[in-house]
Amino acid sequence: MAVSIDTVYQRVLAIANKEQRGYITPQQFNLFANQVQLRIFEQYFYELDKFLRLPGNDSAYSDRINILEEKIAFFEKNKVPAVSLDGTTLGPELQDNPNFVISGTLFSTTSTQLAVIQVAGQEETVYSSASGTLQLPGKATTGTRVEFVPESLSQFPFGLDPGAEYSYLYTITSNGGSNDLRLSNVSDGSTYTSLNSTPGAHSVKIYATADRLFLWNADENPANEITFSKFSVKTVQKDEATLPTDVYRLGTVFYNDGLKYIRNVNITAKEADLMEQTALYKATTIRPNYVRLSSSKIKFYPVETTPARSTGNISFDYVAKPTKVEWGYNIVLGQALYDASKTTDFELHPSEETSLVFEILALAGIMMEDPNLINISNQEEASNNQQELM
Repeated sequence: MAVSIDTVYQRVLAIANKEQRGYITPQQFNLFANQVQLRIFEQYFYELDKFLRLPGNDSAYSDRINILEEKIAFFEKNKVPAVSLDGTTLGPELQDNPNFVISGTLFSTTSTQLAVIQVAGQEETVYSSASGTLQLPGKATTGTRVEFVPESLSQFPFGLDPGAEYSYLYTITSNGGSNDLRLSNVSDGSTYTSLNSTPGAHSVKIYATADRLFLWNADENPANEITFSKFSVKTVQKDEATLPTDVYRLGTVFYNDGLKYIRNVNITAKEADLMEQTALYKATTIRPNYVRLSSSKIKFYPVETTPARSTGNISFDYVAKPTKVEWGYNIVLGQALYDASKTTDFELHPSEETSLVFEILALAGIMMEDPNLINISNQEEASNNQQELM
């Protein structure tokens, strides 16, 4: 149901009359066409506000509010996932998870089990650390890995939430020379994140692709042992979302808690500051809020949710902006010949075809300093306005 840009261009050229008023080049027409499309599109929202304050009628085909809503419906999108989510706030260490005992107290005097998996074909052994440190030796050819497990080896799944982002904080007290330290969610290490293996405190953020966690020393020299004094895992709380790139007017923001869609209420940054200081009005998981940070970013309140926010449970209803139009052509013997394969039509409702023609003519008249073209467009606009007021 799009409006053919070629039809509009040919009518504009016919009315402009090449011999008497000048020629509108394809480049000029494309500039005018995009300007007019955006103006008509933006006007929908002002007209809708005006007509909502006026009495309508019961006709499905002539009610002005229904007509405008039908035109806007071409651009409405529902439950579109967030492009990405980000945040710098870290949740508590995961020792609170009954299926996950690896935390900042991993290497305390309390024994914590670690399954040390050697090279393929060798027997798996269970390693218990009670000395306050973990020594991970190098291993020729394939290296060694440590799989973090609960106290009871039967308590799988391990506890990571696939699709969530985690911050891994660790401290290396000594290094025998290894420069190939890896963190992976898969047992074969086929995908991994490289870690800083120098002595000192380090952190890295990665997305979990599975519910288990493996730490590898892939150095081929068996003497290159690494000693850890801390290994901590925290969930990265997702409190900022990147909107889809075609958002023009943002509607409803949803958070899906696994059972239902919950609407996030739009508030100002000032309101967010005040509400966060008031226990009665502070945002909760079942009463979440968001603040618009920019044209492409929003910030959520509260920061922590269960389940954690992800691109799979944050979505938006919005009105998309019209796609840029283009009258495509090829130059043949000095003439611009229409090429449908290079063309993008108007996305507006078919009823806007006449408005497009006359509003483009008005811009062309300004460019050519031709008052006759401007008058033609003004007369058409005045006629349309008169019809709306009747």
